[in-house]
Amino acid sequence: MRVSILLPTNMPLPDLQREAAEIEQAGLAGIWLPDHLSGGTFFPEGDWKGSITTLALLARETSSIRLGLLVASTVLRPAATLALELATLRATGRDIVCGIGRGAERDSECTGRSLASASELYSYAQTVVAKNVPVVVAANGPASLASALRTGGGWVTTGGYGITGPEKEHAVSALLTEWRLQEGRDAFLLIDPFEESPWASERAFRTIVDTWQKVGIDELVLWNPASYRTPSRLTYHDAASLLGNLADG
Repeated sequence: MRVSILLPTNMPLPDLQREAAEIEQAGLAGIWLPDHLSGGTFFPEGDWKGSITTLALLARETSSIRLGLLVASTVLRPAATLALELATLRATGRDIVCGIGRGAERDSECTGRSLASASELYSYAQTVVAKNVPVVVAANGPASLASALRTGGGWVTTGGYGITGPEKEHAVSALLTEWRLQEGRDAFLLIDPFEESPWASERAFRTIVDTWQKVGIDELVLWNPASYRTPSRLTYHDAASLLGNLADG
């Protein structure tokens, strides 16, 4: 089981740089940035920054950790523009991955562009893949999962907006059954800020990792500790140490 971190871009740039360095030093799997014009109800405060520009900044501030967007929104920019910008970052030798999703309603309202259909999501992803940028397609239902299966990349899910606990496990397990028909394709799971914080205690972290490892998820994507509502007691180094202990036995 791998763990990567999603950093909200409403953080001050020095804090983003510091946390990115800490995540890399801890040895976690990767750093993701969301792709929104605003934080919506989860993150109502702070100024959101351009995701690709911020990604380039973090590429300069880190050395080898995988970096990516989770997820690039189809309503914010043309696929060809996104593909060109990320391919340029990859040309520097960095491991850059692009999560791709239909988009958020709040961003759609700002841009006047409609959310992508499942077929449009597939076409968008294929444009990015054509520039040799690895993709991870967001899917919480059968139609978008079919798009993820067709792209040849990975798949990321939350299980469905607003669901937690056994309901989330059931939803993800059902989708994972279809996903596993193709071997060698990674499944990523995002733990949303309104869910129980994995950073609250060693027990909480172990429980979340163990639960989703048994379901068959390859990589957990956690928001940074400050994004969850429960006070955090663990650091990135604590998380890496616990993962090592779980792997050992």
